[in-house]
Amino acid sequence: MPQSFSENIVNYSNLTPERLEALEEFQKLLEVHFNRIELLNKALTHKSYANEKLEYMPDNERFEFLGDAVLDLIIRDYSLRKYLASTEGELSKLRSVIAGETNLVKIARRINIGKYLLLGKGEELTGGRSKDSLLANALEAVAAAIYLDQGFEKSYEYLLPLLQDEIDRIMSQRRSTDYKSHLQELTQLKLGCIPTYRVMAENGPEHEKTFEVQLTLKGEVYGDGIGRTKKEAEQEAARVSLERLLQEDKEETVSTDSPEQVQEASSASTSISTPLPEDSAPILEIQEDRMSKWRCTVCDYIYNPAEGDMSGGVSPGTSLEQLPETWTCPVCGMGKDQFVELKT
Repeated sequence: MPQSFSENIVNYSNLTPERLEALEEFQKLLEVHFNRIELLNKALTHKSYANEKLEYMPDNERFEFLGDAVLDLIIRDYSLRKYLASTEGELSKLRSVIAGETNLVKIARRINIGKYLLLGKGEELTGGRSKDSLLANALEAVAAAIYLDQGFEKSYEYLLPLLQDEIDRIMSQRRSTDYKSHLQELTQLKLGCIPTYRVMAENGPEHEKTFEVQLTLKGEVYGDGIGRTKKEAEQEAARVSLERLLQEDKEETVSTDSPEQVQEASSASTSISTPLPEDSAPILEIQEDRMSKWRCTVCDYIYNPAEGDMSGGVSPGTSLEQLPETWTCPVCGMGKDQFVELKT
């Protein structure tokens, strides 16, 4: 480590026994053992504390700058390697959510980082230990301290577990509505190819244009889709194709079953497809109208009332209008006022 950098660190011998004990406790929470505990101390030193000292004392602001880059690289590396079918735009949106203040604050609170911050008296009196900005910045600074102490490989090992669950949750949520990515992963695995999308027609005036897209797999037409944008039409074509592929898989499985199993499946299918009484049709139309899907204009997450939002405690059958005002998009955290209805 360069000498000029070392001079900006409070020497280990100047830390009080109480402070050393607190830092040791925090290391156990992180499951990290620092070779230079003074790096961790700097990461947890807010400028308000440093400014109150008569002698020069470095704060964690410069570490925040480096830690932001460390976390960013971990997020990008992990998501790029794991989610092979995701586009650059999708991964960028994911990174902005995971590295955003809202998520970093959640992590910081989970590891109780506020307890170990060194704050000035004024900041302490105004609730600095629970301020979102201070907590998020401190987490970035700690990431930098780990990197400077042990290098990127160890930083990845220690920090990824703090980020991984939320990354996977968001990508799982998106996969449930991102038919293109799901289909591409499936076709690469089963057919050794990727879908081809072709715009077959553009209809309507410029401000109300609709697109017709055709999807092919190895030259065979698998599905068509119509949407207000090319992306929407491609998603619809992917959804139709995905359903067809899954149905074909199901039929292949049934064909290998015993006659009794086939008969049982056939009976169940007949039972399910039995038409409802005529007088129930108006009710179904009303319910279907109330159950329109809604798209988040920020991250493209689709809220489907029929499925609800189990991660947010919203039961299936809850329309967007019935969602509480405190509900936010499970992917990007925006309110329901940022959602637009998907016209069918």
